[in-house]
Amino acid sequence: MQELHRESDKLVLRPLRIWDAIDVYKNIRRKEVGKWISEPLAAKHNNVIFQLTHRILRYAHKTLAMGFKAIFGIEEKRVFRFAVEAKKASNKVAGIVSITRINKEHHVADIGFWIGPDYWGQGYMSQAVSMAIDIAFTELGFTKLKAWTYNKNIGSQKVLINNDFKLTDVEKQKYYLYGELHHRNNYELNKDSSL
Repeated sequence: MQELHRESDKLVLRPLRIWDAIDVYKNIRRKEVGKWISEPLAAKHNNVIFQLTHRILRYAHKTLAMGFKAIFGIEEKRVFRFAVEAKKASNKVAGIVSITRINKEHHVADIGFWIGPDYWGQGYMSQAVSMAIDIAFTELGFTKLKAWTYNKNIGSQKVLINNDFKLTDVEKQKYYLYGELHHRNNYELNKDSSL
């Protein structure tokens, strides 16, 4: 069984495994990460983070139990989740890159990501997203990737721009998080433009 996998001098991008649970939880339980992951986390941070961790790791468990191709194969599955292992931190899982909302008919999917604050500003996520883009376009057969981020999440915007995503539109004052309204910035990357 061959896993979708990429490696550089600073990180490894690989499918999630059940024993990643501790590292995942340690990172997404932190408010500065959780508040950007999805809208419901703002309202019920700790409980929703526990549920999200459980859901992510349930996919990892299925991967182990039934085999990568059966669960994450493009014909059968709607989501791919990759662990970002930081080599300098004894291969701890620093974050996750996800390929979700797969539209097989149009070969389009969304890409999402987060990384723990201890790894911010060091180029980990830009590189991990680049690796995930390569997997999406060369191995999974997608021709377009979409992404979005809140307008005040500057770090995520930089990751997308570093990977040649283009801003397509801004949905103004769409989300209310931690006492303030946020715009949603939508991005796209076409396979042809990334070559």
